[in-house]
Amino acid sequence: MIGLIDGASWAEGLTGIGTMLIAVGLIFAAYQVREARRSRHADLAVEISRMWEDKRLVECRKKISKLSGSDEIHDRYLAKYKAKDAEVYVLQRELYFFEDLGTLIKMKSISLRWIDETLGGVTIERWNLWEPTVARIRRGIDGPEWPRAYENFEFLVRKLQKRRSGRRFLHWRITTNRS
Repeated sequence: MIGLIDGASWAEGLTGIGTMLIAVGLIFAAYQVREARRSRHADLAVEISRMWEDKRLVECRKKISKLSGSDEIHDRYLAKYKAKDAEVYVLQRELYFFEDLGTLIKMKSISLRWIDETLGGVTIERWNLWEPTVARIRRGIDGPEWPRAYENFEFLVRKLQKRRSGRRFLHWRITTNRS
């Protein structure tokens, strides 16, 4: 039998080479999966940006911006809901947009960091405007009870708030530990 290094046989040498090639193939496959995930994330981020700037959502945001706060938003929403006015659906567009974002975060389809960097502030601001209305919807005060209404919107806001409070703590640690 012809030996290779330190008495290893050709079969052992080929097995070693084959194992090394499999390992390289697995590393390459993992890299491809990572790149595909990044590409999918980028595509989704572009689509979210398009949705945010879509004329129907802009129309909704303009209507909401004309109202003076969460009480007026609630009153307008309730009046339109009770009157079965189509404008209630215009107002709901924003709720549905943020609900969808929360679902994407929950499913880990997009990064919380990206949301925080692009729409984080407005997400929290809009939740503060809509939260009293959502609470009433959940309790069924002004209509049918819907206990899980917009829970993914709230989930997203809680994640953003937690992320931001962690950043403040980190900033505090960095700035107070200087010599």
